[in-house]
Amino acid sequence: TLISTSEIAIKGDPRFDDNPETRAQGNVYGVPSDTPTAKLYSRTQSYDRYATSLDDPNAYFPLDRLHEAVASRRLGKVTANCLGVYNAYSQRKTIERDAPEGLGLCRAMGVAGAIPAEF
Repeated sequence: TLISTSEIAIKGDPRFDDNPETRAQGNVYGVPSDTPTAKLYSRTQSYDRYATSLDDPNAYFPLDRLHEAVASRRLGKVTANCLGVYNAYSQRKTIERDAPEGLGLCRAMGVAGAIPAEF
């Protein structure tokens, strides 16, 4: 699976609206791996604008590259969900809260390996 701190979101998905009633709960959340790249975007405004842009979701959530690796048999399969992580900008919070939550979700999905996509 793919795990990214890019605050990846899906256009039109109520989990990524600002409405607290529909917003995704927790700091680690699932993103269906069959989501078309054209529907993906990053909710974050905190990135190095001189080093990258948010124009290409594959730059920070390389879902198409993951599927290409499976198609070329470099990887076995893609899980039904990849994982997004809300960026806390805190190593302590990432290590103590987000990493265990992500690991638990990976184990529940039967993930054999994960690719971190740092943002």
